[in-house]
Amino acid sequence: MNKIVSLKGYEPIQQTKWSAWFDIKARWTWYLAPKEIVLIPTGVKVAMDLGTVCLVFIRSSLPLKKGLMLANGVWVVDADYRWEIGVQIYNANDYEVKIDDMERIWQLVFTKYSDNNYECDSEMFEKREELYPTKRWTGWFGSTGN
Repeated sequence: MNKIVSLKGYEPIQQTKWSAWFDIKARWTWYLAPKEIVLIPTGVKVAMDLGTVCLVFIRSSLPLKKGLMLANGVWVVDADYRWEIGVQIYNANDYEVKIDDMERIWQLVFTKYSDNNYECDSEMFEKREELYPTKRWTGWFGSTGN
């Protein structure tokens, strides 16, 4: 069973009963210099079943409102990780940005990624110059060939 543990005051918030996401907050007040990447703690730890991953995304309004982004797009928390979640955030602006203590910055969601518990090894991969063609083969990155 998935569990969330947090410091008092930093509990994840599910805004509505239909929300797939839990909002999580920044610990402490932060000032991000222009173009700076900072690892910000959240006060949140998670424990998950095998085959489950916790994905952390930036709240959708922050790039537009504050020019903030996750440094790597999405933060992946593996099922065997037990430390506090810290998230790298990037200030894309040419000016300093303040993040307030307890400000909702990120969202996390739990999702299953496999029902199989297997170890990845080199036997799973075939070394080839090309893959076999499909209908999508005719286009470029992101193309469905239309």
